[in-house]
Amino acid sequence: NPELLPELTASAPAGDLRRKLEAVAFRRLAADDPEKALDQARETTSASVAAGQFAQRALAQLQDDPWKAQGILDELLERFPDPASQGGIQITHPDGGATGSGLQEVSEALRALATSDPAATMARVLTSSSKEGGPMWNQTVNTVASHWLAGDTNTYAEWAAGLPDPGIRDQAIGGLIAQLNNSHSYSAAIGYASELSGDSRGNQLHQTLSRWNQEDPQAAAEWFHQTPLSEADRKRLGHVFPTP
Repeated sequence: NPELLPELTASAPAGDLRRKLEAVAFRRLAADDPEKALDQARETTSASVAAGQFAQRALAQLQDDPWKAQGILDELLERFPDPASQGGIQITHPDGGATGSGLQEVSEALRALATSDPAATMARVLTSSSKEGGPMWNQTVNTVASHWLAGDTNTYAEWAAGLPDPGIRDQAIGGLIAQLNNSHSYSAAIGYASELSGDSRGNQLHQTLSRWNQEDPQAAAEWFHQTPLSEADRKRLGHVFPTP
């Protein structure tokens, strides 16, 4: 009987059964009264449970009101700056149960939000990552970036190229290069690798050209011998593409 669910939940001992009952009760409350369910998420003291509840509400709200769903994401990020990370919502239950039980719901919500509006979602998670003194490429940022890349490489590339922070920019372009390499678009990947700075540039060029050489040695060698390169780049890559 659903009417007995609150009583059953309250009387259940701490542990996995109680957490499951709480999850069922929250889903029922969310269906009956979404705003009250959101208030409950705000009052929930268990970090992992609260993260899962916020994520559920954001996901449910997305179809009817995408901007309100993004607002719920803001609340989630205010409490947990890196919710996709186990450590971001880590909690130890009194019974010694598993930590991070809200991670699945968070992952599902981030995927849906990034698919719906990747730029807005990324702006929020990057802002949240800055709370400790500067933007960080944390697990949540990486999760949103992966979904954005999978859905629209071109708009992701435009966003990444315009990032003002060089460290974040290199991380973002590194993800783009990996995506291009996986789709065997080596020439495009090399172009983006050339835009990187410092060691990231040399490392990405080396990795991309090594993969290209394994797959199509003739095309890779032609690029190496016909493309103007700095002395440092040619020296770094020389053992992969030896000069005849």
